Amino acid sequence: MGPEPVQWPPAGIRAFRRDVTPDALAAAFTAILISATGPFAILLSVSKSADLSPEITASMAAVAYGAGGVLTLILCALYRQPITVLWTIAGITLLPAALTQMSFAEAMGASIVAALLLAALGWSGAINILMRFVPVPVALGMLLGVFLPFGTGMVTSVADAPLIAGTTVAAFAAASLFPAFSRRVPPIFAAMIAGALALSFLPGDPIALPPLELVSPVFVMPVFRLDAILSLTPAMLMTMVAIHNGQSFAVMKARGVPPNYNGVTFALGLGGTFNGFFGAVPATLGTIHTALFSPLSPPESRWTASVTFGLLAILLGLLAPTAARLAFVLPAPFTATLAGLALLGILKQSFSEAFRGEDQMAALVAFLVSASGITIMGLAAPLWALIAGVTVSQCKSLVQRHG
Repeated sequence: MGPEPVQWPPAGIRAFRRDVTPDALAAAFTAILISATGPFAILLSVSKSADLSPEITASMAAVAYGAGGVLTLILCALYRQPITVLWTIAGITLLPAALTQMSFAEAMGASIVAALLLAALGWSGAINILMRFVPVPVALGMLLGVFLPFGTGMVTSVADAPLIAGTTVAAFAAASLFPAFSRRVPPIFAAMIAGALALSFLPGDPIALPPLELVSPVFVMPVFRLDAILSLTPAMLMTMVAIHNGQSFAVMKARGVPPNYNGVTFALGLGGTFNGFFGAVPATLGTIHTALFSPLSPPESRWTASVTFGLLAILLGLLAPTAARLAFVLPAPFTATLAGLALLGILKQSFSEAFRGEDQMAALVAFLVSASGITIMGLAAPLWALIAGVTVSQCKSLVQRHG
């Protein structure tokens, strides 16, 4: 089928100046604030869990945000829609468990294969077939099993470091209680500020802040090993198709923005292939950002919010080494608590969507297998979770058709 037609010539500075509004700019700054706190905390927490170096972590963050910002600008110029490209938060949470079975280079090889498969799905228009074969509840059940350690890690952090983690959680809860405040200041940002203040009361020398440093991406030569690809690629692909992109397309459609399924999916896959060579997981649509930008009025201003966000994301990527080095001097309970808080909304929504409808048992089986952390024949738990969940779902469908 191929990608949908683009608008030619692409939108330029003149079109941006004509369509931009104060509300679009405000939404973009809110979105970058969210991205620089919650998702960044998840990335840094995963990096610590996986024992990655500060250099690799900085490269991962720089490419994830910077390359996502560049791809955002390109797609917005071609389609004039609120298309925001970041990186698969769900996918990056697969890395700590995967790296117990494979090297980082092998994980990047599996990520590149996932991105290439995504591009092929976009070019061929086969996304709907894949979505029908793997029910969304099964993919969400697999994801919940991966997310579970981040949630329980937050709880244990409160028990182990009540001053730091407890203050962080309390600030998040307090900010969430007041909708008028939380619309202006994201609760995760309030939690970060409160936790940072709590750190200043710790005994001993104060934490030394790293100097500002521009990015110097680290090239990672990927290794393509079959069992690593079989373990990580299917789960990584499903996080992109069923979680991030699927939800973002649904939000756009609900807001009257006709999604360009094939073209955007193809571009995300092709662009995400680049990410793996510099230590980053593949690119996906930003669901929260899509939800922020797609209802803006007038409709013509929506794409300018994404463009503004893309420019800010590039700036964040350029300064990623500073943030990455800061994470390595912060106490682990602080970053673990922030990561858990950042995932609370996704956990709540995923539980709600996974355990309703006709595939509840399949979702439960996928969740349990994924949370178990089993490894069979060298293949990691997320893959077995998908296989088990799909098997239960298909068996139920077969019984219903012939029962």
